[in-house]
Amino acid sequence: MWRMLGEGTYGVAMEPTTNRDAGRFDAKERGELLYLEPGELRAYDIEIGALDGAQAIDDFAARVSTLTGTAAKHA
Repeated sequence: MWRMLGEGTYGVAMEPTTNRDAGRFDAKERGELLYLEPGELRAYDIEIGALDGAQAIDDFAARVSTLTGTAAKHA
């Protein structure tokens, strides 16, 4: 993930990676550092959307909680 947090400006981009955005040192410490061998491919599907309002966010959190079997977190 790339972020631009300049005053009055916010930009974000998603870039392909094999690890979470905390960085390689974090991934290595967690035992999660992944490497792709030369020529190795991985494919992922991603859906991006926007939720409009607190109720939509709560409904989505409840849906995710049901699908994952985890407790929904409310802000």
